[in-house]
Amino acid sequence: MAKLECYPVDDPDTLWLYCPSFPAAIAYSVLFGLTTTAHLVQAFIHRKPFAWVLIMGSLWETAGYILRILAVIDQRSETYQTYQQLLIILAPLWINAFCYMVLGRMLHCFLPPGEDKVWGVRARKIALLFVWGDVFSFIIQLGGGLMINNEYGAKTVRLGINIYMAGVGVQLCFIAAFMAIAVRFQLTIRQGGVYNSIDHSDSSSMVELTGPHGSQHMTLPSVYQIPPTRRKNYSRPMSTRRVENLLYALYSVLLLIIFRNLYRLIEFSSGAESSITKREYYTFVFDSTPMLLALLVFNAFHPGRFLRGPRADFSAENKELKEQKRATRRAKKEADQLAKEERKAAKQTRRAAKGGRSEGTFQDPESHFIAK
Repeated sequence: MAKLECYPVDDPDTLWLYCPSFPAAIAYSVLFGLTTTAHLVQAFIHRKPFAWVLIMGSLWETAGYILRILAVIDQRSETYQTYQQLLIILAPLWINAFCYMVLGRMLHCFLPPGEDKVWGVRARKIALLFVWGDVFSFIIQLGGGLMINNEYGAKTVRLGINIYMAGVGVQLCFIAAFMAIAVRFQLTIRQGGVYNSIDHSDSSSMVELTGPHGSQHMTLPSVYQIPPTRRKNYSRPMSTRRVENLLYALYSVLLLIIFRNLYRLIEFSSGAESSITKREYYTFVFDSTPMLLALLVFNAFHPGRFLRGPRADFSAENKELKEQKRATRRAKKEADQLAKEERKAAKQTRRAAKGGRSEGTFQDPESHFIAK
């Protein structure tokens, strides 16, 4: 094992305001590594490609703490210290984006076709809007995080802290708006029930709307019908209570992210060197642990267990949109071809008419001359 040496905090070359814990860095790298492995397996089992976003957040946390181990071993390395900090403070944005993607798919899956909207905004647009908001916040926080390096001087570090805090503030605003949409969706399914694909031995075109006043059946548009080979996977209707369980998991993760972000705001607002930044356990208790718990919540309530059926994602809608675009292009091509043929026919008609007039002009004088 490498010999660890902590340098005095008043050493001008030191990069740490405390003596970092080697065992804690190892423990959290192992814990994040385990939950990352579990998420990889769950994404494969449930066939949810969009789970790569959550896996990226978990991988960044794992990589951040592995780099922290190296930074503890080599405490004068600016590379290890800078990148471990960046990965740890930015990883929650991936988890946050995954929450946005999950709710968008929940709206699409559990509300009827054409009615998968909240306050007039479609599920697809809600997911895109908040994911891009998360990307915007990510860019701001990344820009600020890159400036939080002692080698740039106190003034630059302070500016970086302010930029990072602004990015966290933007993220919190988006989370607040997002939670309002989630609550509105929950009220909607409580009042109107949950839209489900159900299995039938003779048809896959029926759906069940499960609500507080019983169940109703309706015909599912052909693009959303379940192939016969896959009907057995969707035979269990989803109840409102089960959908709410996934919503409560989302609320829990978002509250953990809010808790962690508030800690970061308090930490950075107190200055680069404060009683908070000089104690390592604050980071593990108020940042590392909440993010670990958030990942564990999604291990326990993986969206793949709930998002089932032909409307579990936007693939069927994407297919329908592609078919519509192809049909539009085909119709346009046929219309252009028809117009081309009509122009060609009109041109031939004009040419024939012109030829007839020319022939008549030469024949009349000749016939007149012969008559004489």
